[in-house]
Formats: sequence, C-alpha cells, structure tokens
Amino acid sequence: MASGIKTGTVDLDDHFDPYVEGTKPAATGYKVGSTDLNQRYAPLVYGQKAAATGLTIAGRGDLNTQFAKKGTANYITIKLQNITITGTGVGYAEAGIMLNADGSANQRIGTASPPDIPGVWMRPLSEDKAGDYEVMAEKLSSHAVDGTFGSWLRLSTLRQWRLIQATDGSATAQIRLDIRKRGTTTVIATCVVTLKVIAEYAG
Repeated sequence: MASGIKTGTVDLDDHFDPYVEGTKPAATGYKVGSTDLNQRYAPLVYGQKAAATGLTIAGRGDLNTQFAKKGTANYITIKLQNITITGTGVGYAEAGIMLNADGSANQRIGTASPPDIPGVWMRPLSEDKAGDYEVMAEKLSSHAVDGTFGSWLRLSTLRQWRLIQATDGSATAQIRLDIRKRGTTTVIATCVVTLKVIAEYAG
C-alpha cells in the first residue's frame, strides 16, 4: 500500500527503499497513519542519497538526508580485521589468507590436515552477492608473497595470498587488503595481514 505522501507525482514508497534492519533515524514528524516514516524506510547509511523531496525536517534538512534511494539499500556487512597468521612445518611452511567466493574466508596455516582456519569477510554468506565486491592487495614489506597485487579483483572466485618457506628457516611479510563494491571507488573495508612462516630443520 502506497504511503500517500508524494514528492512531485512520485509516492515516497517509490522514492525510498523500505526498512529492513539497522538503527533508525529520529522520528521525522511525517506519518503514514500513526507510524512515522523512520519506521518505514531504509536508513541512508545502507544506500545512496535520493533526489531532494521538498519535504523537510526542522534542523535536519530534507528527507533525502535520512533515507536510502529506492533500489540502493544494501544490508550486506563487509568486515576485515587486522590479523597475524603463522604457519609451521618441517622443511616447508606456508601461511596465507583466502577470501572465498561465498563470503567465507580461511587462514591457511601450513600443510596440516585440515590446513585452514575458517572465518568470514561478508555476512550473510552469499555466492550471489560476493561477486558484487572487489579486493585489492598491496605489499607492505619486501618479502615475496604468492598472489596478485595492485589490481582490483572480483570476489566471484577464490582470491588468496601466501607466504611460503620451502627450506629450513623463517620469514615474515605484511600485506594490506582493501574491499570495495564493484563500480565504486570507495573502500568499505581494509585490514593488514601479517604472515609468518617457520620451517624447522628436516634432518
């Protein structure tokens, strides 16, 4: 059922996305029945700004400063955190980070079975939505790390970066990962990954 409140000839239900979740802005004073619009529409933080409506809130401006443009609200949560991953082995060791195409992630810690510690980079997990995002890795240290650097890579397929120690010894490297939504230039999540490997004497 339409709101009955219009901007020009467009009902606000066709101007703003519906509310699904998240912290609601303060009451606007505009109501549909007895319910304020802050209960009806998606907060702006989840989407893009719509055109001005000409309907204003005292001290807060137009309604378009409160709610997300129709068709833009995105409730996917992207989260990265700084992490240290250590891999050990006898004569060979590796440590790595894997971002999977369903929103899950893994810390790769060597040749043990299983070799990975599970995690997530996107909630909720979704193979359909993961491809809407891209990741770029940057080297923060000089040690060689296996993986692609300096290019935006679509997360519709597995992306991984590994530090490998193929002889006795140890090494440490740091990389930074940035994630953005495809078609945008704004980084929405970033982290520094410290990779450490220790390969013990095999004799």
